Amino acid sequence: MNREREIFLEALEQPTQEARAAFIEQATAGDAKLREAVNALFACQQAETIKIHFEEGAAGILRMSWASLFRNGVGSGSSYH
Repeated sequence: MNREREIFLEALEQPTQEARAAFIEQATAGDAKLREAVNALFACQQAETIKIHFEEGAAGILRMSWASLFRNGVGSGSSYH
């Protein structure tokens, strides 16, 4: 496992965002490239989390929309005139 991944995984275990930032600062010991690589992993993780929440939310909206349509008679042989 590479060093930035090790730091990333250990940083995830920190109880607060402040503790995480302090841990990363200490673990990267002034190595700007290493700190940047660790922060990039957090950015990727955050983007993936947002994507998952968005997809779950969109799926829920679609389920509600379809359920609403069927409750209102669409697909049950009734017609709209």
